[in-house]
Amino acid sequence: MIALHIVSVALMWIGIVVTAMASIGCAVVTDLYDRLHFVSAVTSIGVPLIVVSQAFEASGWRAALKLVLIALLLFGTGPVTIAATARARTRERQREDAA
Repeated sequence: MIALHIVSVALMWIGIVVTAMASIGCAVVTDLYDRLHFVSAVTSIGVPLIVVSQAFEASGWRAALKLVLIALLLFGTGPVTIAATARARTRERQREDAA
């Protein structure tokens, strides 16, 4: 029980550090593509680590399963959203250049 708590706390802090560093990086850079790079770290590493750490502390297996599914959903859809945003911005720039 103590080992799971230690793992949970470690995962939580790693997720918090990744999210905080990516937020600072996102605030510093000015280009949209650079910002998307930092946001992708949050959606694919930071938040899933935090959610999985909470799954270790969950009261039952159903709650833990829901949390793991949330983490997988974020891990899977985050990069797709980032890529779609970058692609939309690229197409918008191409239209602006053509006009």
